[in-house]
Amino acid sequence: MIGLVILTDIFVLIPVLSESFIRTVLGLPLVLFLPGYALVALLFPANNGLEGIERAALSVGMSVATVPLIGLVLNNTSFGIREMPLLASLSLLIILTCAAAYVRRRQLPEDKAFGVSFKASAHSLLVEILGKPESSTEKNPPGFSGDFCYGFSWKPGLCIYNPTRTGTIYRVLYSRTR
Repeated sequence: MIGLVILTDIFVLIPVLSESFIRTVLGLPLVLFLPGYALVALLFPANNGLEGIERAALSVGMSVATVPLIGLVLNNTSFGIREMPLLASLSLLIILTCAAAYVRRRQLPEDKAFGVSFKASAHSLLVEILGKPESSTEKNPPGFSGDFCYGFSWKPGLCIYNPTRTGTIYRVLYSRTR
């Protein structure tokens, strides 16, 4: 997250890069998501209570509430509401809040600290994009459970694995007809 803040700062501060559309693409999350996410990470460091989608929704809400407050404070200073003071204030807020959230999460036991599994996120995204099979009559053998997986060919398939034998996964391909 700090890398995204620094990258956005670079695209805003360097004149050649500040005229590109990437500045807007990086600037929107800086204003609408990152301040709130850093605050949510600070306030809720544990893995209990909030799921990923709830954290994302709270992040947008907290950002929408926080950024105007920063603008209000800047308006009552000699800096005013200009691009550079606003960028510096947001960047500083996000970096300091992320540092404090990191310290809070490090104090928790590893199994209780919130973390984002990129593998699980990518898997659920692929399932959302490619969809589930339309047949609801597929049954798993006793002792087995099924889930959708994607191999190197990125073709969807039903993975059936036995929880008693670690690492044993049987892949059954299916086709979707429409």
